Amino acid sequence: MAGVGAQRLASGNVSAMDLADAGGQGLMTGIMVMSPVKGVGAVSTETKIAEAVDVNAAKAATVPEQSAKATTYQTYTKTNPDTGEVYTGRTSGTGTPEENVKARDQGHHMNDKGFGPAQLDKSSSNPDAIRGREQQMIDANGGAKKSDGGTSGNAIRGVSKSNPKAEQYKQASTKEFGG
Repeated sequence: MAGVGAQRLASGNVSAMDLADAGGQGLMTGIMVMSPVKGVGAVSTETKIAEAVDVNAAKAATVPEQSAKATTYQTYTKTNPDTGEVYTGRTSGTGTPEENVKARDQGHHMNDKGFGPAQLDKSSSNPDAIRGREQQMIDANGGAKKSDGGTSGNAIRGVSKSNPKAEQYKQASTKEFGG
């Protein structure tokens, strides 16, 4: 095992860090080959090694779980019941689509303007499709007020007309969600 001398292993003076430095490669072989002489610290060496292995195994077992959650992207709408205006937005996160939208809605800048709770529209693993969907929904709800002179709850466009990727976003949305 790299970084763990035979004397340290035989004496039982092996830390979890030593085992981590070994990278787990040949760990069982190292225990089998370099086991202390019977009756000379055998229990304490094996116990310390087993404890260190347990600690590192527990840490390693959590890594895939933490990195397994992929980011997803969502569009949502918020409606003003007094004016009928519909605001469209987008969000993302590693929770469920509903959790991501709920988290985005906390303290949303449109809440103080009379808009109701955010409602999930669409979810995707493709951020381009969601960018395009946001703009398509703004257009479908009357267009952005300042950018287009529209009547939706959005002041500005989700995707600028001068954005070089505007057509890419529109095509991705249409492909995934339809026209």
